[in-house]
Amino acid sequence: LDLDTLLWLERFLSDTRLPVLYISHDETLIENTANVIIHMEQLIRKISALPAEIYHLKGKGRIQEGYDADLVLFDEERLKDTATYEDPSRVAGGIDMVFVGGECVLKDGALTGRMPGKIILSHEAKNHALFLKQKALLEQFLENGALTQAQHDKSLHDLCEKMGEKDG
Repeated sequence: LDLDTLLWLERFLSDTRLPVLYISHDETLIENTANVIIHMEQLIRKISALPAEIYHLKGKGRIQEGYDADLVLFDEERLKDTATYEDPSRVAGGIDMVFVGGECVLKDGALTGRMPGKIILSHEAKNHALFLKQKALLEQFLENGALTQAQHDKSLHDLCEKMGEKDG
């Protein structure tokens, strides 16, 4: 996602009452529990560490010293989707506690009133989003014949160096 998409998504989420916007990870966990699609450890990585790696979010996505303590404690056997269109923010069954920055924000299905969380658009995430946007433009230029493969490759190499990206 580029920065423009992230900003649009933030505005959209603030106005929307669709259950799917509240349960995306719950729904993934519930579906996986019912059908054992992938090992739970792999699934947890896909919804925590992997996005943190992709968007270069330092201190996020892992349980590790020096990282933010953002944790969801759940009982895999009791996971159940409870959200409806009338009450889209209803917490999924089986979610026992949620910690954000080490502070308990949800316990036994009820909010605690603590709100330590914030939207993260780090400098690195913004730079990475800009890199992805510029990389996509280079791909379009190549596809449209505006750049040769050699020009594309050199431009991508220069972009990676300029933006501090490891590879294109």
